[in-house]
Amino acid sequence: MLNIHPSLLPKLRGASPVRTAILTDQKDAVGVTIMKVDEQLDHGPIIAQARIEPAEWPTGAILLEELLAREGAKLLVDILGEWTTGTQTPEVQNDALATYAPKITKLDGGLNLTDNPFENLRKVKALEGWPGTFFFVTEGDKQIRVKVVDAEIDSEGQFKILRVIPEGKREMSYEDFLRGRN
Repeated sequence: MLNIHPSLLPKLRGASPVRTAILTDQKDAVGVTIMKVDEQLDHGPIIAQARIEPAEWPTGAILLEELLAREGAKLLVDILGEWTTGTQTPEVQNDALATYAPKITKLDGGLNLTDNPFENLRKVKALEGWPGTFFFVTEGDKQIRVKVVDAEIDSEGQFKILRVIPEGKREMSYEDFLRGRN
């Protein structure tokens, strides 16, 4: 049995290779691997690989997952004939180079707005959709969760939030959110 894995194995074996590549700034691991499945996690011999160069980095996880799915399907079609005739030679993975992509949880989405701007941007891009990223603000005696939908790095290298969804409200620009708090 063959598997399409969304990283350049042996890098980023595991549950969340695309999101981990963005979170940890591993652009060199972005690609797809066709591998023969064995009893260990993402360990089997490599049949084929293709590197992906996203137009911008960091890119959003949803777009990157789509690009990798398309490339993986194309690569599988390209090698299937050779695989079924036995002319494709699998290459054993170098376990010494293996890295792992842990399962992402909802708590991973917490943002500290004073952290490194590029780390915050990578987190927003990597965790878009589910679980998303968020921070808390205090309103009276309540903590309000604010989901960050979109952000960028401005011309001065600062993390700039563009769109948010405050708890119990609809999506709005961050400027409107701040204006409503004053």
